[in-house]
Amino acid sequence: MHSIFNYWFISFEKFSNSTFTESKLGEIPKDWRIGILKDLLSLKKNPIKPSETNGLPYLPIDIIPMNSLGISELKSDEEANSSLISFDKNDILIGAMRVYFHRVVISPCSGITRSTCFVLKPKKEYYLSYLLLLCNLDQTIQYAQNTSKGTTMPYAVWDNGLGDMDIIIPPEDILNEFHNLVFPIIEKIRDNYNEINKLQKLRDTLLPKLMSGEIDVSKINCDLIITSHYLSVRFPVIQHLFIKSYNLTSRLIDTAINI
Repeated sequence: MHSIFNYWFISFEKFSNSTFTESKLGEIPKDWRIGILKDLLSLKKNPIKPSETNGLPYLPIDIIPMNSLGISELKSDEEANSSLISFDKNDILIGAMRVYFHRVVISPCSGITRSTCFVLKPKKEYYLSYLLLLCNLDQTIQYAQNTSKGTTMPYAVWDNGLGDMDIIIPPEDILNEFHNLVFPIIEKIRDNYNEINKLQKLRDTLLPKLMSGEIDVSKINCDLIITSHYLSVRFPVIQHLFIKSYNLTSRLIDTAINI
């Protein structure tokens, strides 16, 4: 996916037959323009009180993974205490505190985080793929770091900071075409959280029963062949954990323990 972005928007190999023109960011294809990040992306500031979270999942900055576009966990809103802001599905979240940790993700659902994060919304839906990958570039994070405020605990800023970073803005049809190409991949990265969450619930259900003996596996034929079709019908959540044939007893226990 990053290679596709580079092919289109860094090296411009996708448009090698186009006419190029000089700009402040170097040569760009004709009819493209230079703008700033704010032209395509809006900073959302929707404060929410702890008493109003109503069970929304909580994403503190410290569990946003580094150098990964998708999240792997969310916390209960009971752990959310102050300086809270809300986000929606498909918002771009950037860890603004110590931005050099490179925390850039797409949100898989509505939720809450703290003001230590930027919550960003593309001004048009089909801008999302371009902007997510643009924000995830090392040079974007470096720009945010260079314009941060503070020394001991530097914070990236939006106004007079990251939001004013010069960017290349392709024509609308190019942005739309790129989004249609790349967004299905982004969706899979985004929705990995849901699969992880299902597997964790499966672990929490199975493991105590296996360890206590409530589920008796002693009489199960360990040579049982479990086909992909059988799993897809009976156990769709764990279908992809098995390939051809497995020892049912050991695999269930190993999976439950290691998830």
